[in-house]
Amino acid sequence: MIDIPYKPSSLIGMEKKFQPDFDKLVSEFGNYCDIFIRKYDYRRMMAAGIVNRYSNVAITIHFIKGNIPLGDPLNTNLLNKVKNHLISLNPEDLIL
Repeated sequence: MIDIPYKPSSLIGMEKKFQPDFDKLVSEFGNYCDIFIRKYDYRRMMAAGIVNRYSNVAITIHFIKGNIPLGDPLNTNLLNKVKNHLISLNPEDLIL
């Protein structure tokens, strides 16, 4: 697994397609979370990693699974789940 801190200027390949999604995560959670590009399974899987700087709780949001881009990965319901998990003080990581 590779975790790369998100920087718009360093995007390559398929990452560029998801720049608006990563930018949305930065605007929603960037004040108190670090955003990462997470790649694994020989780059057939790509996700965003959100790590709360204070609680170290991590959330993974998949963008690509098995080389197949997912539909609307940052729909309103999913963003609400992320927000609720971050404020719930639940110490468990969340994978979406």
